[in-house]
Amino acid sequence: MHPIPEGLDPFDPDQADAFREHMAAMPALAWFIAFASELIGAFAGAFVAGRIALGSRWVCGVIVGAALLGSVANWMAFEHPTWFIVGQLAGYPLVLMGVWALLGRARDVEPSS
Repeated sequence: MHPIPEGLDPFDPDQADAFREHMAAMPALAWFIAFASELIGAFAGAFVAGRIALGSRWVCGVIVGAALLGSVANWMAFEHPTWFIVGQLAGYPLVLMGVWALLGRARDVEPSS
């Protein structure tokens, strides 16, 4: 959707300005896909970990917290739109609450042995 031009190395400090310009030209749809994929990944990871850990809320919190730390590192690596950062800061707690709600509901529905 928005590939890095050939020859541009995002990890080369000498090319930081060119990379910044490339990211500034990124279409809104590409930003939205990146935004959604990070939150969906956090949700899926926390849900699976919670299921494996028999609904442990703290395990879910650790997974979502790790995803948040990864996002913060990403935000620091290069410039992001403000809506992206604010949306993720609001989204991660909602992801965690959603996982907790689903795991609680799944525990209520599953037959006990």
